[in-house]
Amino acid sequence: MKRIKTHYPLYLKKTKEKGWGVYCSKRITKGKVFETCPIIYLPRKLIHKFSGTPVDSYRFEYYGNTTALVLGYGSLYNHSKKQANCDYRINRKSKTFSFYATKDIPADTEILHDYNWDKDDYETRAFAES
Repeated sequence: MKRIKTHYPLYLKKTKEKGWGVYCSKRITKGKVFETCPIIYLPRKLIHKFSGTPVDSYRFEYYGNTTALVLGYGSLYNHSKKQANCDYRINRKSKTFSFYATKDIPADTEILHDYNWDKDDYETRAFAES
């Protein structure tokens, strides 16, 4: 069984613009992994079934031909192109995503990453490109 490993005390909090946001009650230093999440693998042939549903905005590209739902807090980190403070690494062998800080993240600051969507993705989802 895969375990969700949160290396820091993470919590959810409502934000004004984005619904739920993920925060950490402790400072995370640049380069530190703060969560390792298992995934639910979704073959590419099933993607059309999720198009236009709430699931569509929570899935991650997973090695070109596939996509995945990232468990734990993984699919809940909000987007910011300008204020992103984390990124992730994919481990194909263990089928996990490990999220790490790309800069120091002060305590009680929202954890954000850049979704790297194309301009069309933002428009399709009626989502502000911030």
